Amino acid sequence: MRKLIFRCTFLTDVVLNATAATEGNNTSLDYVPGANFLGIVARKYNEFKEDAYIVFHSGLVRFGDAHISNNEQRSYKMPASYFVEKGLKLGGDDIAIFINDKISEKTKDEYRSAGRQLKQQRSGYFIENDNKATLQKISKDFALKSAYDRVTRKSKEGQIFGYESLPAQTEWIFAVEIEEEADHLVEAIKQGLQGNQRVGRSKTAQYGLVKIEFLKEEGLAEKIPDSVTNSISIYADSCLAFINVAGQPTLTPSAEDLGFPGAKINWEKSQVITRVFAPWNQKRYVREADRICIDKGSVLILESVDIDQINPKLLQKGIGCFTNEGYGKVLINPGFLETDTDGRAKIKFEMAGQDRSDATVQTDEYGFVILEKNNNFSDDPVYNFLFESYEAGLNEQKILKKVGVFVSNHASKYKNIKPSQWGGIRERATRAKDYADLVKLLFHEDRVDGRDNSQGYLTHGISKDDWSERKRLDTLKKEIEAVYKSGLDVPVFTALLAAAMAKKNK
Repeated sequence: MRKLIFRCTFLTDVVLNATAATEGNNTSLDYVPGANFLGIVARKYNEFKEDAYIVFHSGLVRFGDAHISNNEQRSYKMPASYFVEKGLKLGGDDIAIFINDKISEKTKDEYRSAGRQLKQQRSGYFIENDNKATLQKISKDFALKSAYDRVTRKSKEGQIFGYESLPAQTEWIFAVEIEEEADHLVEAIKQGLQGNQRVGRSKTAQYGLVKIEFLKEEGLAEKIPDSVTNSISIYADSCLAFINVAGQPTLTPSAEDLGFPGAKINWEKSQVITRVFAPWNQKRYVREADRICIDKGSVLILESVDIDQINPKLLQKGIGCFTNEGYGKVLINPGFLETDTDGRAKIKFEMAGQDRSDATVQTDEYGFVILEKNNNFSDDPVYNFLFESYEAGLNEQKILKKVGVFVSNHASKYKNIKPSQWGGIRERATRAKDYADLVKLLFHEDRVDGRDNSQGYLTHGISKDDWSERKRLDTLKKEIEAVYKSGLDVPVFTALLAAAMAKKNK
């Protein structure tokens, strides 16, 4: 058996809905199912000819799930048997993690008597290294979208939906396992996977672009771990799907289904998370029958295990159904489930790492990333339009940030200024051509023949008295001058500032 390790880098956000529901709050998965990578290779289904059955249906080739990674180290889903005191988070100093099936009754009584509760950890990923674990935070983005009406060329009425997505610039690791019978297909599978590919939903829009690269080949251990005794913990490294004797999906498999004939499952000590969903078949453009699965991260406790009856090759290939899509992967007595005599996990968690790439970027005084124009595309009208749109949006964000800072710092100084005066400032800002014109409209002080012939809205009449107090006029004038020197649009800034201050003082 050969195990090929691949790296999948997200070039854009990726949408991987956890369910097939089209209404309500639809959350995203926190991993990439192996079916996506099987589907990528299946785009060349006809090229495999008589070998197509071997690659896609026989289970001799298994496409694993992709997990968030760091420095080419894959992560693991938080075991469902982890319990931490309610209110505390992993990664802090000396946080006690208890394993559900091994925690002592004495410890439980101590927590109950103190009025403290232990809470199950159901989410999160970590990278294990020498009894230490680094949390891997997976942030998610959300965007509202609208269906498009091709006839009216605008958004369809009442058809608004949201996409929760995994962010771009994140790195994921997955494996493809190939049995000896399919060894002659290794290069074809590599070629089918590598390069820029599309995964997830809305692939024809801005989502789903990834880059897949082959990293290395790893060997597989063909023996049962030395830690296996008559009582073991089975950690679900992927979804587990089983069919009972009646041919129906089941969430209560037998020990034989798990590959341990003669053993007994202790359901009371086990911690099982379930998942039900309907997978989408892009080739046939239809949803498959519902999958009823034990979700990854679940922990099953087996007792009365006969080590001599365990088949290590069966466990390598995966247990249950849909192993070609990465289902059925389990770990036996993994190191992160080892405990001391009190039931406390030996592994120690460190603070979460970065979920995006650590590439060095330059930022300006506002904290925004500096993106320089690429001269190689200076003759491309589409590129020029997109870059100008980017600059316009960036300048607007900078202006809004400056407005927010000014309102936060000086709102109390202008507390007695009426909204009608801010309205007058906004009106003049909207018709000002540039910075010089705005200064003339607001601050001009020229006098002719001893009479007030000023055009400055804030330097004569009733407004003059209000704005001369507490150096209000000087503060505003200096701020507008600073915006002009920074290269931003002064009339736009002044109009937005006046609108914000009017609402603040209303």
